[in-house]
Amino acid sequence: MTSQPHQSRQHRVAFTLIELLVVISIIGLLMGLLAPSLKRARETAQTTQCASNLKNIGAAFTIYTDEYPDALPIAVSMPDPIDIAPPNEKTFMKAMLPHLKDQDIYCCPADVERFTLRGTSYEYLAGLMITLDPRNAVAIASIARKQPHLVPILCDGDEVHPAPLDVVQPLKTVYYDAHVDWLWDAIPNVDLPPVTE
Repeated sequence: MTSQPHQSRQHRVAFTLIELLVVISIIGLLMGLLAPSLKRARETAQTTQCASNLKNIGAAFTIYTDEYPDALPIAVSMPDPIDIAPPNEKTFMKAMLPHLKDQDIYCCPADVERFTLRGTSYEYLAGLMITLDPRNAVAIASIARKQPHLVPILCDGDEVHPAPLDVVQPLKTVYYDAHVDWLWDAIPNVDLPPVTE
């Protein structure tokens, strides 16, 4: 019987340096391919959550307008920073408080800096005109009843969402009729009715 020389087989239990580098480079390549997709998915989720927040604010605003059909809330367009805001400052959030108690809904997930500073990510668009002359609250409400799809109520305070290429002002906005869309590109041509004294 012939004996074959005993061959000791060594089982490899570790990766070689080349195999390890190949695996790391493949993982890096996959991460590079997935990173833009994950970023777009996060931005889309934030835009959707923002639109949901605005839709809920719009629903509460509809309840407000049912109770007070002749005027919009008399409030500033954007509150002063929280650390210097006067306690009696009339804000949209305070006006809506009986109808919308969840103050976190005023935080756009893509914009926490403005929310932290001012207590809201959204700007009350009629607020500037109403602050200049409180009688404008009645005039704007009159227009809004005739063309509710054209009168914006709240919009993003900053351009924080990616928008389609044809959108000039990428600000998510809730309108008087509670639909949410991008802010229109130009102010519609409507005349404010005369204010009677």
